[in-house]
Amino acid sequence: MGKWTFIERACIVVGLIFAGATLYFTAGTYYGWNAPPAPLISPPSSGAASMNLQLYVFGGLGFALLITAWGMIFVRTRPRPQYRTTDLEKIENKTYRNEIVLISGRHFVGCKFENVTFLYNGGGVGLDRCVFGGFQLKSDIPEVTGMVSILNALGLLKIPVVDEGGLKLPTNPIPDEVLRAKDQR
Repeated sequence: MGKWTFIERACIVVGLIFAGATLYFTAGTYYGWNAPPAPLISPPSSGAASMNLQLYVFGGLGFALLITAWGMIFVRTRPRPQYRTTDLEKIENKTYRNEIVLISGRHFVGCKFENVTFLYNGGGVGLDRCVFGGFQLKSDIPEVTGMVSILNALGLLKIPVVDEGGLKLPTNPIPDEVLRAKDQR
């Protein structure tokens, strides 16, 4: 059993215990099962059952654990695309210079890339023990080009991007004045 499976099951068990105990004590409070014996002379009651705060806290905790477990199970069991390198075309120990290299659906092992343009159009990619000496990224899918441009602008990625027409997109579309003002703060 994996670590996440154990955590899911623990959340379900503990959540069910908390939720069950909360339901039991809620019903007990409402129906008077867990009320202390009444004194012989008692003040008039308001007729409404009262709940203490601890009961709500434990009930909320149990509910939160159950929702967490169900969410973890949903995320773990939903179908996801699996790009195993065994399903990809394997290319070994090849050198690419000054050319466009289609990387979609390929697994490169020990290859050398010098001043190349990677063409990515979706699907799995494997790059193991490869050497890179200058490259840029191109895609015929506008969403891929847009995402790489956003990541470049956020400073999370430093890859030159080429659009469909062969134009290099700016790696940082933020004006220089804004960057200078930010650095001066």
